[in-house]
This record gives sequence, structure tokens and C-alpha cells, in this order.
Amino acid sequence: MRKKLEIVIVENSSSLENRLVSMVSSIDNTNVTSLNMESQNCCEFINGHKPDVLILGVNIATKECLNQLRKTKSSNPTIQIIVLSDNPYEQLKKVCIQAGADYFLDKSSNLEKVIEICSLENIDS
Repeated sequence: MRKKLEIVIVENSSSLENRLVSMVSSIDNTNVTSLNMESQNCCEFINGHKPDVLILGVNIATKECLNQLRKTKSSNPTIQIIVLSDNPYEQLKKVCIQAGADYFLDKSSNLEKVIEICSLENIDS
């Protein structure tokens, strides 16, 4: 029996958070946890639970959060990190990828790709 794919969502917009939870919960064999905490508490939770996938809203991707993103990726290099942004600027994408994000998606036009990415991770787990 395969282990469940552990997914953590960190998004400050409650409507988008609910939509993401609904979307990824529809994937078989997943366990979804949604967090709406300060970045320090989120990182402690994530590092303690070591999910397979982290979906992170970029509106909380401050300098502190980018540093925590680096720490999370270095302590758990197999985690797949999906950053979602309202501002899909190339420079922001570059900074997030350099900090450890595996994917950088536009919240308004690429949400469906989250399901694709999580489904692929579920097959590989």
C-alpha cells in the first residue's frame, strides 16, 4: 500500500485557500493540511511534518519567508514547493526558484496546474 501524499497549503486568502483544499483533496490517496499562520510557525510545522508538497501563496513571501523557504528546502530537499502569485513577474519567479521553489504559478491563470503537479507527485510516491 502506497503512503498518502502529504500536502500542506499556506495561503492567506481564505477563498483561494478553500478552493485549493477542495482541488487537491479530490486527488486520491492524499492528506491535505491548510495553514494560515505567521511564517515562523508555518516553517516550524512544515519542517516538523515534512510534507511531500508545499503550496505557498507568494503574498507571504517576504524576505523572511524566502529565507525560511531556503531552510525548508535544505532540510527537506525532496519536498516539491509550488509558489502561487498574483504578480507573475519574471524577477519574482527567479527569486522564488532560487530560494527553493520547484514551480511558480500565476494564481489567476494556472491553478489547474496545481492538480497536475500533485497528481504526478502522487504517482511517484
